[in-house]
Amino acid sequence: MIRANAVKILTDNMNHVNGQINVQAGPDGGSRNQLFTLKSYVENEAKNNPNFFRWLFNNYDIDFHGKNMTSEQKEAYEAWFSEL
Repeated sequence: MIRANAVKILTDNMNHVNGQINVQAGPDGGSRNQLFTLKSYVENEAKNNPNFFRWLFNNYDIDFHGKNMTSEQKEAYEAWFSEL
């Protein structure tokens, strides 16, 4: 089961990262930077954070990058992701 507060935590993290992107861009280049949407942030985390699926499901039996996720977990993730 996906943790109940996952969307809030991920949204908070995304907002922090987007804030850092804006700070690094400076006042003249901010509009040219690509900021994350929640979906793009989740996709990025799923791809680049080996513990993302472990954290998302609060299940540390899941291998890095979700390699051993069950079909039920994969379906739950896809349904959850499509609702973002």
